[in-house]
Amino acid sequence: MAIARLRAHKAHQDAERSVAVDWADYGLVFATHVGTPLTARNVGRDFKRALARAGLPNSVRFHDLRHAHATLMLRAGVPLKVASGRPGHSNIGSTANLYQHVGQDMDVDAAERAARAMQQ
Repeated sequence: MAIARLRAHKAHQDAERSVAVDWADYGLVFATHVGTPLTARNVGRDFKRALARAGLPNSVRFHDLRHAHATLMLRAGVPLKVASGRPGHSNIGSTANLYQHVGQDMDVDAAERAARAMQQ
């Protein structure tokens, strides 16, 4: 799905490039309608609009996406070493310390699974 969305985004950007009078080609994947880098203010504004469309509270911060991504990876069983690299942590200890609560939830699940296996 991500690849399809990126291809659609590229097609849209190519269309914008073809009609822009002064396209500034920085080679960016995400740029303004004239090819220039996005500003933090505009990204923040667009993020708040996306939150509203998704029915999410305005209090969600852009950085919360990073936390959510790491949490979902660990809950899905992605190995800690792999999940640590995605947000750019230099070692797995940083990831383990930040997302220890996920490990605790998974520990309860592991105990319940072991108990069910022993009953069989």
